[in-house]
This record gives sequence, structure tokens and C-alpha cells, in this order.
Amino acid sequence: MNYIDEKCVLCGELFTANDDVVVCPECGAPHHRECYKKNGSCAAADLHAEGQKWQRTAIPFPTAAAGELVICPVCRTANRLGNQKCIKCGERLEAPKPETAEPAEPNEEFSPFTQTAEFLGFDPEEDMGGATIRELSQFVDSNTIYYIPLFKRFKEFGTKLSLNLLCFIFPPVYFANRRMWGWAFISSVIMGLLAIPAFLSYMISDSMRVGYFFLPTDLTNYIYDNRQMLNNIIELCSIGTLITRLSLCLFCNHMYMRFAVRTLQKIKLRTRRTVLSRECVAAAGGVKPINSVLILLFMGAVIYAALIGTVVILEVAFALVTTGM
Repeated sequence: MNYIDEKCVLCGELFTANDDVVVCPECGAPHHRECYKKNGSCAAADLHAEGQKWQRTAIPFPTAAAGELVICPVCRTANRLGNQKCIKCGERLEAPKPETAEPAEPNEEFSPFTQTAEFLGFDPEEDMGGATIRELSQFVDSNTIYYIPLFKRFKEFGTKLSLNLLCFIFPPVYFANRRMWGWAFISSVIMGLLAIPAFLSYMISDSMRVGYFFLPTDLTNYIYDNRQMLNNIIELCSIGTLITRLSLCLFCNHMYMRFAVRTLQKIKLRTRRTVLSRECVAAAGGVKPINSVLILLFMGAVIYAALIGTVVILEVAFALVTTGM
């Protein structure tokens, strides 16, 4: 890219054809490579704070008459005239307005309120610990009116507590729907194992069958005779299930914010971009109801396998006790 006669934002000297120019990927400000290395970062920090882009002074913005190219205001990559987004960073491209054009009449479509309504009045470029409010809003995609104020409160007050009714009712479904597979599997296993004593109690009878396993009559009678102990175990498991639900209900929103921030950081690291397009962010976030069905199938498989394993363990233990007696 030609930056001849433009000034380095750090030293103020004009660039020549022989200069090695480094361009800030965030604001587009040019530096001498040595200046950039010496400073350690972009020298146009004031532009970053105000969310503005560096503007050329010596070289006019290319138009169709200057080679059918449009320059991205962020990464300064040349794009064909007519492209809506930059081919490198995904920034939306807008054709420059003629200098003689009359300023547009203010209307509701372009009012400051409508531009920030999507972000509930918050600064869309505010950093939330590794991702901006704009990126988090695009990642959440649905129900931002609930999550974005919560994320803002987590950052400002350092709290991690909030309430999420869906997570309390069925944590695995909530986590899977929000693509948090790690917590979806963990909560499924915990709740599945805690449900085993109750399932075992319901299935105790002379004709009890679990898959291809039958409980011997002597073992069934022994469990029935000691049903008070089984009921005590069921009560303990019920308390454990309640504690699990309540804990996840109180912390799941903060866990979701951390998950969103980490996911966005990984995408930036993988794509080597500091600015992500809306489509890229939305594809990684949002909700996916089909995941709820998949996690229910997984939880059913966990309960079935655990129930069979419990029956086998009980048979072996009862046989050892009987033989020893």
C-alpha cells in the first residue's frame, strides 16, 4: 500500500518509497517499523479510545476512477468496488461521500439512539475482559436484553451470582442449548448417578429386570427388607441433586460469560484477526435446540449404563456375602 507523503503517527516524518511501513490492524495508523517496535504498540491510542479510524491526508481515498478499489478503514486492505465487507478483516465497507455532497438530514434511522439500541445503551466497544460488548451481544444472539446487563454487572461489581430458572429446572439442557458441552456432560453424569437409587427403588419387584439382568429373588427380598436404608440413600441423593441444581443456577450466567469470552479469544487467535465479523461470531454462539435432544439421549444412556452397573455390583456383593455366611 502506498503511504508516500503520509506522516508516521509516532515520529511525524513523511514516508518515502524506501520506508518499511507497519499499519495498526485496529485503527489503520501507519508507523515506521522501527517506530512501532520502539513504542511496542500503536501510537494512535487516542483513536482506539474514541473508536475512530486513522484517515489519510496526502493520498485521497480510492474510488472507482482510481482503479475500481476501496480501502478498508481498519486494515487498509484493497477491496474491489462494490464489496460490502473487507476480504481480510470483515469490516463493513462504505463508499466515500463526495466532498460537495450535502449532509444527510437527521432522521430516526440514523439517530444515535438507534445505533446503540442493540447494545441497550452500553458502549459497544467496551472491553469485557477479552471481548467487547458488541462481540458478546452478537455471540449471545438471543435474549441479549437479559444477558448483556448481567455481564456488565459481573464486570463492574465483581459478583458471580445470578438466577437462571432454566438451568435450575434442567441444567444439562441449558448448557447444551448454549453449546457449553463440557458442563452439559458433567451435569448429566452427576444428575444421572444421583438418580440411580430412586430408579432402583421403583423397579424392585419379583419380576424386576434391568436390560438383560435379573435380580435374584433373595437379593430383591434383602433390598426390600432394608428399604429404609435405601430410602435414606434416596433422600441424600435428592439433597445432592438440589444442591447441584441450585449451585449451577446461581453461577451458570457467569460461567456463560466466561465461555463466550474464551470462545471469542480462541477465534481471534485462530483467525489472527482483532475484528470479527457478525456472521463469524454468530456462527460460534447463539442457541441450538437440537443439542438439548442430544444431551437427553446422552443422559438416558448414562442412567441406563449406571443402573446396569449397579445391578451387577449388587449381585456380586450379595453373592460374596451369601457365600461367606
